Amino acid sequence: MAGSIKLSTMVVTIIPTIGRKTLGRAFESVISEAIDFGNEVSCIPVIGGTAGENRNKGIQIAKALNADWITFLDDDDYYRDLWSEQIDYTNKYDIVVLRMAQGNLLVPDFTDELRFANVGINFALNMNRIEWEDLPEFDSNGEGEDWRFLEQLLEKYPKVKITKDIYYVAPKRSYNQ
Repeated sequence: MAGSIKLSTMVVTIIPTIGRKTLGRAFESVISEAIDFGNEVSCIPVIGGTAGENRNKGIQIAKALNADWITFLDDDDYYRDLWSEQIDYTNKYDIVVLRMAQGNLLVPDFTDELRFANVGINFALNMNRIEWEDLPEFDSNGEGEDWRFLEQLLEKYPKVKITKDIYYVAPKRSYNQ
């Protein structure tokens, strides 16, 4: 049926921000490429709380927009070219982890093990496979809130793709630096 065919994919990128000058670069890295692939793209900057609180607010906005995919990007980070091609438009995966250059580190490293300190906020959530009510909240307990969020999701949604190449760049190691 023609009425049931979706012509584009809504990709929402949540960007918690503390007002850095690099926010424009983060926006540009999301929008410029995703539009090239015919997707509907929204960047949601959220300010006023911790990174975790701001991500939780962004998730609520993404839900209201009926996002197909949610990605996260800190305001001093950026996506590399072709990042949006890594999203699983076939709906085979629940989560896509975009390999990240974090300072001098590769995250996840080539063991591809998803564990504390071997993954950051460099993941995309397939909301066509993940139920909104199953999304945990990000906590504000400092270091590792990204992992704790992802760890809870992996218990119910274990189908994960990890990209071979680097598509997420985090020049600094922490949101508060």
